[in-house]
Amino acid sequence: MDEELAKFPVPTMEDIIKLETLKTDQKRITFKIKELAVRSKEAECKLEELKNLDKLIELERLRVRAD
Repeated sequence: MDEELAKFPVPTMEDIIKLETLKTDQKRITFKIKELAVRSKEAECKLEELKNLDKLIELERLRVRAD
């Protein structure tokens, strides 16, 4: 078992710092992705609201014409 472990290089402080930097970057990217997903959902809701508004406007036009 010790021979197997000896095959792997001992991480340097620089390696550890790089790894921690990558972890931080990954967390930041994950947060941005979640933030974009929320914005996308908000945009979908706004689009749906606009579609509903268009339908209401069209119904109002038809009602006015019928009068």
